[in-house]
Amino acid sequence: MTIARLVTVLLLIAPWRVSVGCGVCVEDKVAATYDYRVTENAARQGNGIAYTEIAGSLAGAVETVAAIQQVVERTPGVIPGSVRLSAAPPAVSFVWDLARFELDPVLSAINLQLEPQQLRLSLLRRWNAKAGMK
Repeated sequence: MTIARLVTVLLLIAPWRVSVGCGVCVEDKVAATYDYRVTENAARQGNGIAYTEIAGSLAGAVETVAAIQQVVERTPGVIPGSVRLSAAPPAVSFVWDLARFELDPVLSAINLQLEPQQLRLSLLRRWNAKAGMK
């Protein structure tokens, strides 16, 4: 048996590794909170989507995720029902009313409410139908 054939046979019988995200890169954090329906609705209504990471010592805790959802949902400019959360990796996405609100003040208002819990949302990417992902 030639070396090339041996390598081919070994590759065919070797177990395949499953690829999973590490949770460290921006793409993993965006993917963790991506929702096709939310994106379609945002595009149809002319809204934007903010993809953020959660920073803080309790960022991935279950009770933290629930608290963050409540804060983000009630912040002016955030479209109700659009918040998507992930505990691992710790990330949040939400749709904001692009016609009436700038993203930076919306994010600042969220962070002001999260400050007592020593949590913070940091912007990873923003998306809208006109400009795409930035």
